[in-house]
Amino acid sequence: MKLNPAKCAFGVSSGKFLGFMVTQRGIEINPDQVKAVANMLAPTNKKQLQRLTSKLVALEWFIARFTDKMKPFFLALRDVNKSGWTQSCQNAFEEIKRYLSQTPILSSSQPGERLYLYLAVTDWAVSAVLLCSLSPREQRPVYFISKALADAETRYSRMEQTALVLRTTAQKLRPYFQAHPITVLTNQPLRNVLHKPDITGRMLRWAIELSEYVIDCHPKLSLKRQDMADFIAELPKGRAPDKESTPDDWWSLHVDGASRSSGSGVGLLLKAPTG
Repeated sequence: MKLNPAKCAFGVSSGKFLGFMVTQRGIEINPDQVKAVANMLAPTNKKQLQRLTSKLVALEWFIARFTDKMKPFFLALRDVNKSGWTQSCQNAFEEIKRYLSQTPILSSSQPGERLYLYLAVTDWAVSAVLLCSLSPREQRPVYFISKALADAETRYSRMEQTALVLRTTAQKLRPYFQAHPITVLTNQPLRNVLHKPDITGRMLRWAIELSEYVIDCHPKLSLKRQDMADFIAELPKGRAPDKESTPDDWWSLHVDGASRSSGSGVGLLLKAPTG
């Protein structure tokens, strides 16, 4: 084997590799790419917007919930009746600039160590972040995953969308799932559903695919890091009610003794507010 001395570096504490900055602290975003985005003016047409999105796609490994943040840009590019830049795009552009000024440092995992996976689901996209635990109080991101939902996937139930993001993450990060036990932190009863003997269809297929990995599920934990805390703040699905419900809006459930703490049966009457 021969090495070209002009292309080799030995005994250095940091350097650029495949477009990333590799340091003793971990994998950092390329400051030149961040500067290029920060110095860009707001696009005035779709061609300039496409140029902006291509620059941001190169940085998606460091951006939590990337697809959600890019939503205004994608919608503007699809709309043939507009010039390509809206106020929503401007707000998203400013938010991304602020985010890029303090991007997290990606860590490398140790062989065989347990990794932790947080899942996030919105009406538009599904996202995940894989974390390693440096100590009981500190978790560092290893990888960010984000995927826009196809039209059919937007009609999945929240449980199916949660299973979808787990399956998507396992496909994209297969080497991590093969080499490490994974703890999924979610408030959805994902493990119980995937292990039900009577599941069918796509949930059954996904359960079979995921069965080759060592995966367990636990309720979500609070995170100290603000960027990670922002990630797990899932958006509620659907439109919020216009006003709080009052006792006049409540339905009443009447039982005749057949339903009680020690047993159950028939004899239930559900009464609407209007009678």
